Amino acid sequence: MLILTTIYWRESWKYGARAFRYCMLDLGHALAAAGEAAYCLGWRLSLQEEMGTDDLARILWNGPDKMTDGPTGKERPDVMLALFSDGRVHRIDERLVSRIGTEPLSLR
Repeated sequence: MLILTTIYWRESWKYGARAFRYCMLDLGHALAAAGEAAYCLGWRLSLQEEMGTDDLARILWNGPDKMTDGPTGKERPDVMLALFSDGRVHRIDERLVSRIGTEPLSLR
């Protein structure tokens, strides 16, 4: 399982109203990178869309009221990914790496 989180304040002090959009853009980049890495390792990646913010906060911090509120603001969970492998240790296949950027890879 991989849970991605965001601290919106880190962007909002600089970008103001555009901060949420930039955080979501960064989240998209992180999702794509996880998808590429999983694909290169021969793993499957599944986006757990049914998990809401409160559900993810329960997993991470034992409830939404326990979300960390540090000097840079509250950390909020955004999305959870489930990674599935066949149980073996894999080496990155150079043929797959050479295709990165030439073919679109989708989250599975």
